[in-house]
Amino acid sequence: MSEPREKAAAAASPQGGCGGAGRGPVILSLLFSLLSVGACFLLSAKTSTLQGRLVALEEELASRAWSPGDQLGAEPLLALLQPQVDEILQEKLGEGLAKLRTAREVPSECRCPPEDETELASKRIELLRVSP
Repeated sequence: MSEPREKAAAAASPQGGCGGAGRGPVILSLLFSLLSVGACFLLSAKTSTLQGRLVALEEELASRAWSPGDQLGAEPLLALLQPQVDEILQEKLGEGLAKLRTAREVPSECRCPPEDETELASKRIELLRVSP
């Protein structure tokens, strides 16, 4: 009687009686855990590098001893901005210049048929009557 119970317990187990079938998910979760730990160490190293660079920049800024209220010299600022200003100025001048157009040769005589002003007025009145 104990034999059928053991067979039923073996059939009901998720491994199906085999010892190696349940190792796949365990190995996969272990692999993902190790990858996440490695990613954490990598991000930690990059963060510490960035923090070191930030501290160096702050120390450099503090060594200059410049406060926002101080006036900057005009010459260094103009020297830095001059190429960009020249480039923008050339672009705007190129866009704003008037295009040269040649005038067409128009004959001096008028080709319109001569009409009296009274005829024109009567035509306008007729058009106004016809249109709703």
